[in-house]
Amino acid sequence: MSRRLRMITYFGIILVLYLIPEVVRSDYIVNLLVFFLIRSLVAVSFNLLYGYTGLLSIAQGGFYGIGAYGYTLLVIHAGWPTWPAWLAGGLIAAVISLPVSAITFKLKGHYFAICTLALSLIITAILTIWRGLTSGALGIAGVPPMGGISLPWIGEVSFKDTFSFYPLVLTIFLLILLVIYLLTNSKVGRTFQAIRENEELSLSVGINPNHHKAICFLISAMISGLAGGLFASYIGFVHPMTSDVFIGLFALACTVVGGTGTLLGPVVGMLLLGTLPEILRIDPMLRNLLFGICLILVIRVAPKGIMGILSKGQGAIQKSLGE
Repeated sequence: MSRRLRMITYFGIILVLYLIPEVVRSDYIVNLLVFFLIRSLVAVSFNLLYGYTGLLSIAQGGFYGIGAYGYTLLVIHAGWPTWPAWLAGGLIAAVISLPVSAITFKLKGHYFAICTLALSLIITAILTIWRGLTSGALGIAGVPPMGGISLPWIGEVSFKDTFSFYPLVLTIFLLILLVIYLLTNSKVGRTFQAIRENEELSLSVGINPNHHKAICFLISAMISGLAGGLFASYIGFVHPMTSDVFIGLFALACTVVGGTGTLLGPVVGMLLLGTLPEILRIDPMLRNLLFGICLILVIRVAPKGIMGILSKGQGAIQKSLGE
């Protein structure tokens, strides 16, 4: 496929995504798509860290909760406008990742994963215990939605319902995806991959692995925090379980199924494991069964995930056409 045709295809897909609410007119479907996009951001942030530096972090749920609570507390208690509060929530998650990275990067392999798992559990415990700030297990209701913006020739646009919030979260999702694409295809992104492939070799050629891993960890935490802020503004309620460790584990599963180290792999995995069963309204017990079977099959049959299968198929087609 030529670059021009590829760009036309991408723009066509993006246009279709924006037109879905106008065509479907179903609050249920659009609501599922909003959650799909928010959860995909968490999976994308996990993949940025694991797929490009090899760091298996399960703390994404914790950073997601920090972003959600950061947005909520800044808007409700500090009286901040919603947009600065949303950005600040992501920045708070990023800042918290710095001392964590300084400690955990000395650990290798599954020790690092266990440490990040503990971090996520600690964040949930703090949000539960610190009742004076977070209201504890009761959570915080009445979280304000994202403030409206004024656009030329259109006027004031609000984000108070599902159909108006969808284009907002889709735009943010696409912008973050673009940033990750540019990052991973830059010199910095190639350095990340060099560290993933051989950390000792990268160190011998003058690369500081811990420095670059800290940068990737910071960006990954910020993306998860921004996703958490979007969730809080959309649902209007936050609870300590917003930072549930299962969020990070589910991001891991979706990334593995979709394809690690690929831009769209986590999104494909989230669509298959998280959204499609909901759209088909499969029974929860059967959904969990299919979830487990799908995960086992992909790990056994296609270690590089669904994107690996598609890439292999595309390569075979191009080879046959070349012959």
